[in-house]
Amino acid sequence: MEEGKRLSLCMVTKDDEEFLSACFGELQGIADETIVVDLGSRDGTAALAQKLGARVYQMKWGDSCSEAKNLCLDHANGRWVLFLQPGEKIREEHVERILPLLDNPNVEGYLFHVNNPSEEHSVSSPVQSLRLFRNRGKYRFRYRSFERIPDELLGALELAPVTVVHRDDSVLSRELDMRVPLLPKDLEEHPQDGYVQYLVGIELLNRRQYGESLPYLQAAYAGASFGELFAPHLLKCLGWAYLCLQRYEEALEILNEGVESFPFYSDFLILRAELHKQRERYGEAFQDLNDCIKIREKPDTCAPGPEIGSAVLFETLGELHERLCNDRRALRCYCRACEQDGADDSLLYSIGRLAQKTGLPEIMENLWAQSVRQKNPQRLMILTDILFQQREYPKILENLGCLESFLGKGEQTESIRLSCSLMLGDAVENFSAIDRGSSFYSQLLLQRIENCWFRDDWPQAQRLLLEMDGVQEIDAPLKSLFRLIQDLFTGRQTGTRTLGQPEAETAVQLHNHLLWLGRQEKASALLPLLLASEDGEGVVSLAQEWARHDRFPMLRTIFGHISGEEQQVAFKRRIIEQLLSDGLLETAKRVMQLGKPQSIGDLEYVLWARFFTEKLGKWIRGLRGGAQENKEEEAFPASGRPDDALLRLYHSLNPGAEAGEGAAGEDDANLANGEIQNRIGDFYERQRKKEMALCAYLRALQWDFLNEYAQKKVKALFKEAPDGFRDFLEQTEWVPEGEWFCHREEFVYFVYGLIHFQSCLFEQSYAFFSQTAVGEKSYPAAFAYRVGILWLEGKETEAAALLDQQGKTAELILLLDRICRSYVLCRLEEGRQKYPYSERISRERKEIRNGADNEKDAR
Repeated sequence: MEEGKRLSLCMVTKDDEEFLSACFGELQGIADETIVVDLGSRDGTAALAQKLGARVYQMKWGDSCSEAKNLCLDHANGRWVLFLQPGEKIREEHVERILPLLDNPNVEGYLFHVNNPSEEHSVSSPVQSLRLFRNRGKYRFRYRSFERIPDELLGALELAPVTVVHRDDSVLSRELDMRVPLLPKDLEEHPQDGYVQYLVGIELLNRRQYGESLPYLQAAYAGASFGELFAPHLLKCLGWAYLCLQRYEEALEILNEGVESFPFYSDFLILRAELHKQRERYGEAFQDLNDCIKIREKPDTCAPGPEIGSAVLFETLGELHERLCNDRRALRCYCRACEQDGADDSLLYSIGRLAQKTGLPEIMENLWAQSVRQKNPQRLMILTDILFQQREYPKILENLGCLESFLGKGEQTESIRLSCSLMLGDAVENFSAIDRGSSFYSQLLLQRIENCWFRDDWPQAQRLLLEMDGVQEIDAPLKSLFRLIQDLFTGRQTGTRTLGQPEAETAVQLHNHLLWLGRQEKASALLPLLLASEDGEGVVSLAQEWARHDRFPMLRTIFGHISGEEQQVAFKRRIIEQLLSDGLLETAKRVMQLGKPQSIGDLEYVLWARFFTEKLGKWIRGLRGGAQENKEEEAFPASGRPDDALLRLYHSLNPGAEAGEGAAGEDDANLANGEIQNRIGDFYERQRKKEMALCAYLRALQWDFLNEYAQKKVKALFKEAPDGFRDFLEQTEWVPEGEWFCHREEFVYFVYGLIHFQSCLFEQSYAFFSQTAVGEKSYPAAFAYRVGILWLEGKETEAAALLDQQGKTAELILLLDRICRSYVLCRLEEGRQKYPYSERISRERKEIRNGADNEKDAR
């Protein structure tokens, strides 16, 4: 080893001339010398390497990657060696991070992040990430296929913040074509070697031969030491194989062992979350993914690092939210995934779909602006395709100038312009800018035929069909489809036939576009053809288009073509969700009644709440029409602001600091009494002082008996210990607070009435509220509950008669509205407990609360 040489760059080459100059240039000034072992290149690789300053050594290929790398080590003089192939590159911003790594005296080697874009070989061993290590004579590579320095020789490894990428897809493919065929020789020479068995298991995983991979991975696992560099990855591969085979219990056992043994290796959490998702154990899936995010926010330098990128992590989290119909949360996760390194551009389609569904077009606008700043024409074309699918033709035309600044003006951008005009139904005559021999012209020809159908121009459509027959680029099944559609529209044919997948996709797009243009009669003519060709998801998507146009007869027809119960439930969920988003409540109710009664999950609670609040609104509006005006009548009593004594108690407890929310402050004086008491109750509940907590929640109800949080807490404490609750409530000498109660007995009966009302035990609740005498301060509230209970039970005549006795005042009607809304919130809370991750139920509760607050403000 020569004195003064710090770093040797080592390469093994074979026909790499095209990459050498770039590779040497990018690493200029990093290495003190470059060692090249050439395996008999047929191009100018060796000569160019010498010209660029490398020491080149020729070697006859002996079916061993280790031999080639060990020859590099034999000639390297630096204290450290860096292995990199010419077809690889270190990210430009990471090159400067290499030399400081050499100063750490406690590290023997570093693992780099190696991006692996190959779908055919998505799993690779972390052993291949060892690129930088000290040049010691004892460090020698072993094995033919995927060389390795044994862990007993080389320890003290760390993960470095350096990423290696391949210059193009062919580089990795060519390397694997050389390595993979050597695996059988390794297995023949080392039949009991756990590392070789692990490598064979990986290769079978990459071929999706999960069952065949298991014996090798199990054998490697049985003999492996958890101190081996590849041990975490081995456990992950074994767990993944079990998961792909749906052997869930065995997969869970392995993944649990991985999480416990290698807590820094967060891939285990992502795979375990996928397992929980498949088993519909959503709470555990969310927990694992959130734990994974926390781990990755504080990256560990322990080697090896995670193989599953953060883009996949957030995409998985988004898929989980989308499965639970939490569209906005899913959208946020997909957007975050898109921001990560290695994110797949296909994510943009998921983002576009959900941005449209949730009514957030600014998401797509921001992505467009970001892609322009990054000068990324590939992403701009994907975004244009998404806008085309969403029929945002004016927006595409608006963006076209920007697109032309990257792509230039030509057939591609002109075809986009013409396509948008045709899809908008405009008559377009001039196609001279498009060469008749190009693929763009073939696509435009089909769109021109569709445009004639939009405008009922049958003669011109027939002429274009004749031209289509002579275009070889359009395949025969597609020509046959267009002929069939022409006959269907002109009445020359009424039958149907089964379409192949490409033709069915074309027909579906035409059907949907006709609906978008308002040509429902033409779309309905295509429906029998599509129903004969589509099933499952495709049928539901067809129905969704008709739901947007509120055409129940067509929905009923489509539903009749669905036989499986699971598919029927999926149909109802998707279509009812669409109808509710468009405010088509009556049609949603009719769809729910199709076929036999079926549960549609959390959506059932939302649908019920919408019907109930609509019915409630009609009743309340009717009551207000005949309400008596009494200007002297006392306004709706408020919860009031806390007095000095209550504030002193609150500040002495400092419940916010105890809960990790910060210390009490001056703003607390602006809180209502009920809110102060709720916070005090929460403080005592965390201290496990149940009676003191109950006392605080009950006092919150004295100030505001409709306080939803206090009602929920009181009901829960009653349910937890009914006898103890009764003793405390009935034996405590209450000094009533607030504006609603004067006597202890009055308050006790009222509390029992509330608890039974929350439990939907209306008969018992009515009896308790009936104990409140005329003249008591709480009588208007108790009376309102009695009227509300009768109405909720469907006894509308009795409710009206009771109201007539008291008189319909504006304050009483407001009380009725809030009481009935509290009942809806109570039922939705039941749904939230049953479906804890339902964004829909949470959003519905928020809207109902806002509606109640708006009513209150209006008064």
